Amino acid sequence: MARPGNMRLALASAVAAALVAVGAWWWLGAAAPAPVTATASTGVEPVAPRTRPRAASVQVSETASGSGAAADQVDPALVERLQEEYGGHIEHAYMQMRLVEALMRYFQARFPDDWEDRLRAAVRAAFPEFADEIEALLAARIEYEAWMDSHRNELQGLDATAQREALRQTRERLFGAEVADEIWAAERKNRAVSDALAAIDADSEASLQDKLAMYRDSLEDIYGPEDVGEGAVSKLARHRHEAMTSFIGLNSVQRALGELPADARRRELRAIREGMGLDEEALTRWDQLDQKRDQRWEHGAAYMAERAALIERHGGAAPENELHALRVRYFDDEAETIRAEEAAGLFRFDRERRWGLN
Repeated sequence: MARPGNMRLALASAVAAALVAVGAWWWLGAAAPAPVTATASTGVEPVAPRTRPRAASVQVSETASGSGAAADQVDPALVERLQEEYGGHIEHAYMQMRLVEALMRYFQARFPDDWEDRLRAAVRAAFPEFADEIEALLAARIEYEAWMDSHRNELQGLDATAQREALRQTRERLFGAEVADEIWAAERKNRAVSDALAAIDADSEASLQDKLAMYRDSLEDIYGPEDVGEGAVSKLARHRHEAMTSFIGLNSVQRALGELPADARRRELRAIREGMGLDEEALTRWDQLDQKRDQRWEHGAAYMAERAALIERHGGAAPENELHALRVRYFDDEAETIRAEEAAGLFRFDRERRWGLN
């Protein structure tokens, strides 16, 4: 039997991998909607409780219940960990699917020959009252993965709309419409945010503050009060930086900011962040960071100009000792880092300036 400390660490790693798989940037989306990437991993997003049917296409048999030898091998420490990690919301399909995907990674890596029996046994030991539902999800998840593997090339040949429709039909067939809607709620909402950002970016008449108001309204529509405890206000409170980055990174916002003098640009950035709900202390920190970034980019531009002049004076190949002396003069303790970057072909001040972001 695995040592409890090692088991906890391994399961924690599996849990972390599952959470990464379900979309760490649920919130952002690209500036324009992108085609759905066909993947067997599910995206999950907490939603309000529902009365839902069991996954549609699966009947769990007595022989598949994880009884017998595998059940005898369930580590009590594993059961405790599962109850701590998932027990608070295990009645929800989204949480059951998180559990299933974490345990699939955990057991497939350690027991490739009988991982499914071990997984079922662990589920029955940890959550006996929900075991039938979770095992139905597991079976549907396995069938979904097999379908994805056999249709991957076909899906990649479809446009985004047709691909999403094919995935929706398959998910509803395997999991049932209501359960599928709950499990893939995050994907649906991410797409809605991406669509909203694309529309805002394309509005050439709106001011920056008008665009910000449109963005906030869109977030309220998408993550509204019907999602208990998960509305737009809660999302902004917990993911404010990601929300700001999505908006400030829009091409139209960047163009508008780039057309402003430095002082006016910093005021506009402050107004955007204030509109996203930052308090005065946070706004002050961002003001200081904006000023520091502006100074750094000005410093970098001066360095690059002097570097180019030095290389030109030496006919295209300046001595390294002179180049490094220039780096030391401009960057002091960072000179060695700059040298290593340049040796690798990276010139940080040749990158695009992204106002409010770098």
